[in-house]
Amino acid sequence: MTAPRTRPPLHTETGPQRLAWADDLKVALVAGVVLAHVILAWNGLEGAWVLSEPTVREPLLSILLLVAIVGVAFGMPLFFMVAGVFTAKSLHRKGTRLFLRDRTIRLLVPSVAFVLLLTPPIEFVDSSNAGFRGSFWQYIPHSWWPLPPPPGPTWFLGVLLVFSAVYAVVRRSRPWHPGVGRRLRGRDLAGTVVLVAVMSYVVRIWAPFGQERWHLAVAQAPGWVAGFTLGVLAGERGWFDHLDAQLATRVRHAAWASMAGCAALVAALSTADADVDVFGGGGTWQSMAFAAVEAMVLVTVSVWPGRPRRGSSSWPSWV
Repeated sequence: MTAPRTRPPLHTETGPQRLAWADDLKVALVAGVVLAHVILAWNGLEGAWVLSEPTVREPLLSILLLVAIVGVAFGMPLFFMVAGVFTAKSLHRKGTRLFLRDRTIRLLVPSVAFVLLLTPPIEFVDSSNAGFRGSFWQYIPHSWWPLPPPPGPTWFLGVLLVFSAVYAVVRRSRPWHPGVGRRLRGRDLAGTVVLVAVMSYVVRIWAPFGQERWHLAVAQAPGWVAGFTLGVLAGERGWFDHLDAQLATRVRHAAWASMAGCAALVAALSTADADVDVFGGGGTWQSMAFAAVEAMVLVTVSVWPGRPRRGSSSWPSWV
């Protein structure tokens, strides 16, 4: 009689293992994206979404504006930060050539497929609502021209591909060796806040918040770069695996304070009936103030982990 065969375990010590914190965080972020796009229809931000409904009344309007502003401040940077953590591990494991080939297939192919197959019908419906009276087949050339064609939600893949390529080139010329580096410090985060605030202010002189350039919300690009950079450095150096408990507490308090600042700003705008556009860019002092608060939210919420569980070596839960 032969011994019964047993299935091998799903994960071994040497095989790939899933990280619970990453799965949980991605689910929360995707749910947040869906919620944010739903409420855009009712919060009165013109041009923010294809569906527009009558603006809701106060105090619900202020609540929806606050959710949208705070969510925009750290939502996409968090996506880029998570991607950066795994990008660092992937480059180190595969090497430059295989990494770039893999990234191109994974990120560029879905983007091209979306533009070729889904952009025409989506843009045709949108243009028909705006007054286009031709047929779908007549509209197809217009959906791809002028360049670049609208990438839809795959814009994230295109930007991530650019970030990944730049990171690979940098590490090709300046290799990083495991075990080399230092722990994350408060001054690193403070410097990142200042840099993101200044860059956001400068970029929004040319591309105000809420306006797109090349089908991208360029005004938020400094936050994307900061999130990805924090992610790759954390992935290389294990910053979030060994985050100082005292620093984590200070970051958490700063995150709550910065979100309270956003709430106060939204409340002031709602009660004073102020011109919101001056906060979006154009070199105004109001846009500098908004960029500073936004940068504070972006950095602190992005590195806002809970305390490590006892006996667990995984990244702490995001609470």
